[in-house]
Formats: sequence, structure tokens, C-alpha cells
Amino acid sequence: MSQERVRISVDHGVAEVTLARPDKMNALDPAMFDALIDALARLRDTPGLRAVVLHGEGRAFCAGPTSSSRSAGRWPTNGASPSRASAASSSSAPSRR
Repeated sequence: MSQERVRISVDHGVAEVTLARPDKMNALDPAMFDALIDALARLRDTPGLRAVVLHGEGRAFCAGPTSSSRSAGRWPTNGASPSRASAASSSSAPSRR
């Protein structure tokens, strides 16, 4: 995808994760959800990381999932993105319940 959905910067042990879709009020579509998962996976093993600050670019933090994603049944219901749902179910990571 040519559009960058999430930007990451790390400075002095603090990661800044920016939702970068201000024209859509940072609404979560499957591509944004995948970008967030990728960002957090990259940060997981960052040495010396003490905090992660998540914010949205523009006038809104996040408008939530896009209506087209929800109505088309493409929004995940098990905490994983649609494209990664099968991988998440076979993961050995602890449950977030």
C-alpha cells in the first residue's frame, strides 16, 4: 500500500505511534489495523522501551472502525485483523481476555 497508515518514532525510551489517516479522522480499516499490529510487533523487542504513546494525526484521535469494514463483515471479531485471523488463532501468545 502506498499510503503510510501508521508512523513510529522512538526517542529516549518512549515510542510515539501516530495514526496517519487524518482525512478519514484516522478511522480503522483493515489496512490501519494491520499497520497497528505491525507497529506494535516492531516495538515489542525494542531495547530500553519504557512507554508507547498512541495518538492520531489531525483533528481526531480515531473515529473507530470504518462503516464499510463493519457492514461488509471484514472487521475482526476475535481481536485479530481479517488477514491475520488464522495466524492469530494458532499463535502461542497469551490471550488478552
